[in-house]
Amino acid sequence: MAKSKIFLRENGSGRYRYGIIAVQGGDIHFYKDRLSKAELEAIVREIDAELVSIKAEEDIEIDEGEQAAEQGEEEYEDVE
Repeated sequence: MAKSKIFLRENGSGRYRYGIIAVQGGDIHFYKDRLSKAELEAIVREIDAELVSIKAEEDIEIDEGEQAAEQGEEEYEDVE
């Protein structure tokens, strides 16, 4: 059986700065919006999962055309 993965993103600073984005595998539900590192580590130990950290959107460079396509917008070339 494959190891479960918990995808998280760090949101700012403070004790409860980790937000869960998604969970792959396993039967687990989160009832808090933000968790501390200690809480996450305890959950990971208990269910034998893997933490996957994802950078915030502003840290990732996105191609303008690719972003438009993801949002359902089409690109048009000027034709003369």
